[in-house]
Amino acid sequence: MSSGATVIPSKTKPRLQQKFKLSHQSRAERLIAAGRVFLAAYALLAILLEPSEPAGYVTFTHAILVVYLAYAVGLAMVTWRFQLPGGAPA
Repeated sequence: MSSGATVIPSKTKPRLQQKFKLSHQSRAERLIAAGRVFLAAYALLAILLEPSEPAGYVTFTHAILVVYLAYAVGLAMVTWRFQLPGGAPA
């Protein structure tokens, strides 16, 4: 009896595994990039919800966090999008 699971033919399996195979370094870099984006986004959200004291630095803090968030998103896009043939990100 079949359990309803789809079986991938053996000819396509190696190609799929090769396409999605990442080196340990590449996985680590992707994880760091994602962590950087989440950290910047949550820091900006925290400052927006509960502004810091003294109030004179709130605008400066927002500007710095927005710039860092843009930087983090840019690095994440490069890390997730572009791969060199050896498995290392561009």
